[in-house]
Amino acid sequence: MRLTHNLPDTGLFPPSFLRRFIAAAIDLVLCYATFFVEAVMVAILQPIPMHVPAAEQRLVANIVAVVVISLPVALILILPVSRGGHTPGQFLCAISVVRADTKGPTGLIRAAGRTLLWPFSFACLGMGFLTALRDPMRRTWHDKLTGTLMLLGPPPELTTTKCERCGYDLRGRLTMGRCPECGSVFEPDTVQRGIEQDEHRGRYC
Repeated sequence: MRLTHNLPDTGLFPPSFLRRFIAAAIDLVLCYATFFVEAVMVAILQPIPMHVPAAEQRLVANIVAVVVISLPVALILILPVSRGGHTPGQFLCAISVVRADTKGPTGLIRAAGRTLLWPFSFACLGMGFLTALRDPMRRTWHDKLTGTLMLLGPPPELTTTKCERCGYDLRGRLTMGRCPECGSVFEPDTVQRGIEQDEHRGRYC
């Protein structure tokens, strides 16, 4: 499937490092605030009974710690990127995260991998971030490892004229909403944008 931005002559630009830093700081503050709320709730609810054996107490404590750490990471850093293309901090700073190859949504696996590999860019005195200075699209190590890209502004709109599954030409099939070749469902608006973009290119190329 081919993904482009709204206009063929519109460029894609990476956000500045200052903008990325501010977005990351906002997300970290939100994560730490969530950690604090969870810690208070755990202290109030006391999920570890005192009468259970010490080994079981340690097991329960480890499970609670994993939940306390993973919940904010999933709700703030992973799920928003996989579904909407940005974390809360990135949204406030007008930054979006997309796939580097298609400029489309990252999906859950890439979003999770990018978040979990984010500390890797700090390795070797932050070389993962410094190498982005020489990259045309300012991609860090965790961007390259997960095939993602940060853009300034909202994610580009999806456009296509062919079926994602079988490659069937969907022009003239907008009212069907389903590929006549393989039966997969498609969005008519997506195909319409692809047709308009091809016509625009035909006039000005």
